[in-house]
Amino acid sequence: HKHVLTQVIGSILFAIFHLLGIVILMNMLVAIMSDSYSNIVGQSLIKWKFARTRIWLSYLYEGSTLPPPYNILPSSK
Repeated sequence: HKHVLTQVIGSILFAIFHLLGIVILMNMLVAIMSDSYSNIVGQSLIKWKFARTRIWLSYLYEGSTLPPPYNILPSSK
């Protein structure tokens, strides 16, 4: 019965330590997700342009000179 106060204070400090750890880890998770999102948004225009070019080239390699609706125009092929 001598160490009841010490055990209670120790348990409270341990709980506070765990709560602070959880808050800090959640803050780090939000920061990492925010950084990943900003990187994806920053590269989205470049990726969109590459995808558009890939689609255009697929139409050109298949023998059609222009993709629809431009393929109704007369072409040299």
